[in-house]
Amino acid sequence: MTSCSFVQWLQHKLYTVDVNDITLRSFVGSCMEAARAESRPDIVAALEAAQADTSDFALFLKECIDGYKQKVEAEFANEALCPHCWKMRAGDDLSQRPEFARIDLVVVGYGMAGKARVRDATTLTCHFRFDGLVSRHVQDLAIRKATWEDLLKQKHPDGNRTQAVAICTENALHFSQAMQSLEHGYHVLVEYPPAMSSLEWQQLVQLAEAKRLILHVEWMALYSAGQKILKGKLERASSPVRCATLHLRSGWTPTAFDRAFDEIGSPVFAGISRLVRIFDLFGPFTVVSSSLELDAATNTAGDKQCTGFTLKTKLVTLSGGISIEWIEERKVGTKRNTLFEASCENGERIYEEPTHAGWQPWSLFAYDLCLFAHEIAEEPEAVRTLARNHALTAMAIKAAEDIHSLIAPQYSSFYSSR
Repeated sequence: MTSCSFVQWLQHKLYTVDVNDITLRSFVGSCMEAARAESRPDIVAALEAAQADTSDFALFLKECIDGYKQKVEAEFANEALCPHCWKMRAGDDLSQRPEFARIDLVVVGYGMAGKARVRDATTLTCHFRFDGLVSRHVQDLAIRKATWEDLLKQKHPDGNRTQAVAICTENALHFSQAMQSLEHGYHVLVEYPPAMSSLEWQQLVQLAEAKRLILHVEWMALYSAGQKILKGKLERASSPVRCATLHLRSGWTPTAFDRAFDEIGSPVFAGISRLVRIFDLFGPFTVVSSSLELDAATNTAGDKQCTGFTLKTKLVTLSGGISIEWIEERKVGTKRNTLFEASCENGERIYEEPTHAGWQPWSLFAYDLCLFAHEIAEEPEAVRTLARNHALTAMAIKAAEDIHSLIAPQYSSFYSSR
């Protein structure tokens, strides 16, 4: 029952469900169903044997979880944050040292990402001094606040201090706010997507270069332990990869949908991070086909709203001709999980082992802030990372444009019928 292939398969299943919300019996049943669907008689036999002794199997599940946690922590904890940040987390107060004069950081937006930026700028990294929050939703929050207009007019008393802005607002605002921030002399960290077209992205890059400022795009999906382990698996595959599937399921809020596409752009921009992951794993690709299905419903006021969508896209890599299917599925009430599977020419299957956010060895937002700080300091390795960041961004936005052109009829027909 504890063969290597079974453990690997089971760990994959453990991290694609919320194990706190299911019973052991229902989990084993869902695993059995999945194994039969995947034509894995070896897995079915192992699960049938496991059912003979529930207590032993429960212990085995716990060992799977604990073993995977230890593996990730051992492999990646040392690279999670820079050494100076680790010292600060250990209680070493670096703020009093002249060489650690912190960068003033203003956070714009206070959603999930904005809250994480404020938290990590104040507690997890030694590089920044939180200098204020721009948000229309936090009147009662006991921290320094400012309006967007105040931010653009702000002059710090210390003229030598570097200024930086983290933009964590709706997708549709990212480009204009990043442009204005660069124009006013701020280094910019912006959540993805930084722009809604290749032309807009080129304008941002050109302005940052002209002003000699850092323009950093958040692609945290690339920093996760799950992505790093998955890249290693693909590199060590026993034969070339023939095809792969990346499928994200996540929730959707129908009450906000009348303006949701106006804020996120096209549905493809809601999942542009998945395109960056695919580029990171397999290299450049071309878009073959794409389709969009929109779920509609009428609310109690008689207004037609969208209650979700499914975007299906076929890609082919330029090197090796690997066929990749990307599925972005957003439905009301759906818990977020990402499924990845690759099939090799010799029949080997490679699964992703997602890292549970509760015990990720580091905060991905803090890691991203560290990269931003090292880029501002023009450290050689950080400069190379920034160049790759920009290259991945350009490729992802171009692919998103190509996909949007293919789904535009379905996308436009929804709006014309509202």
